[in-house]
Amino acid sequence: MDRFRVRALEKHLESRFNELVRSELIKKYELLTKGAAKYSRLHDFAQYCSRMKQLQKVK
Repeated sequence: MDRFRVRALEKHLESRFNELVRSELIKKYELLTKGAAKYSRLHDFAQYCSRMKQLQKVK
């Protein structure tokens, strides 16, 4: 679903719209986390949670 959009946004993380991109990425990772939990994809769930925490720390 959003995995490919997330990867595309990751490439723009170092742009001048850094804060906007970061907030959008956090929203996308939250959706991916919910989907991974719903379908019991524990490895993906852990990966998305850790990336979301990394993005939130940088703020």
